[in-house]
Amino acid sequence: MTAIDRVDRRYIAGVIFEDATTGAPVRGPLRLSSTNASFFLTTGGVYVVKSALGFEAYVDEFDNPPVVAPVEVEVFITDPAGLYFPRLFTLALPRSLNPTQANAVVQPIRVPLFRSLAAPLNPNWSVIDATLIDNVTGAPVRNALVRALRNVDSVLLGTALLMAGAPDSPTSSPRTIGQLAVPIVGIPVVAWSGTGQGSVLISSVPVRLEIVTISPSLSVFDPSQFSAAAGVSVGPFDVSSGRRTKVAAPLQVTVPS
Repeated sequence: MTAIDRVDRRYIAGVIFEDATTGAPVRGPLRLSSTNASFFLTTGGVYVVKSALGFEAYVDEFDNPPVVAPVEVEVFITDPAGLYFPRLFTLALPRSLNPTQANAVVQPIRVPLFRSLAAPLNPNWSVIDATLIDNVTGAPVRNALVRALRNVDSVLLGTALLMAGAPDSPTSSPRTIGQLAVPIVGIPVVAWSGTGQGSVLISSVPVRLEIVTISPSLSVFDPSQFSAAAGVSVGPFDVSSGRRTKVAAPLQVTVPS
């Protein structure tokens, strides 16, 4: 008879990366790096935290893991294919051992990744193309988070990033600095007008952009730190299903130092 060794090991957390436009899991291999944690990728697309500084005894004890002090682990993510912008995110550890809790260790953390200009677009999507420039210097804006809101009721329709990145980043190009593409999913071909005026059926939806500019000194950042920040509102622009709406004049915004 062959002896079977039993190996018990506790993993610390799981992370699933999602496309910020569609919410679908990102299937392409990503690179994760952290000074305080290591990861491995499962066949199901979950990046598992297998070790972290201060969790040495925790991972070796499955039934009764020791109490560990709360820590925040910063993680840097890049997409070798260049389809998604690099980003930072912070893992709050440890996760709850109670499987019914929202922050349970068995519930993967979901982190959105934002499409670069190199990412393909579905022909049925709506896209707003624009160029952002500094209203003082006229230079292209390097970093920004942009929200697309339905003008009539401020419903969030899409979010996009503008990130110049480090010079060697696969998403960085001098030709694309300041250029923004905001993909919007779900604009119907024909919809009921919600204004109570004019045509009952409409084929376009007025959308405004809220632009949150971010310091150009950052080569990479955590978009979640700016998700609730107030932005400059521009527009509205009429968007339709399957059409690219090009904003002719550059949008001038204030850039922080």
